[in-house]
Amino acid sequence: ALYKGGAKYVGMEVLQVPGATGRIDTDIEAKAKVARQALEEFDFVFVHVKGGDNASHDGNLEGKLLMIEKVDRLVQILCQEAIYLIVTADHSTPLSLKRHSSDPVPVLFYGNGVRRDKVKFFDEISTACGCLGHLTGIELNREIMDLMGCGHMVGS
Repeated sequence: ALYKGGAKYVGMEVLQVPGATGRIDTDIEAKAKVARQALEEFDFVFVHVKGGDNASHDGNLEGKLLMIEKVDRLVQILCQEAIYLIVTADHSTPLSLKRHSSDPVPVLFYGNGVRRDKVKFFDEISTACGCLGHLTGIELNREIMDLMGCGHMVGS
């Protein structure tokens, strides 16, 4: 509900996805289908996947692994499009703590012209060594806007 309210507040249209539950039983294929359809109409599509966070709060390793696999599938489906894809999280929820933490979250940028680095794995430790380093939310938004061709250039 938080993300739907935030999306409405900034003027985004909230799309209904049959089978989207916010839990580990969510229908990731349906989310991918709705996202692909939305890309025909919108310049920006935000897909929220909640189940991994819930699994971590519950200490459910199998559920967290299942959600990682589902996100992998979502990325695989969406990467078939000529789009920019950004994968990240709004916070870290380590399974060992069963609560949110202030640990940095990984960020992945995919698409034509995106700068590459030597990072081969998408995890907190590996991505911290990538060319993006550590980004604040504002810096992340600037990177996304720049990719979309509507960023405001700063500096000399």
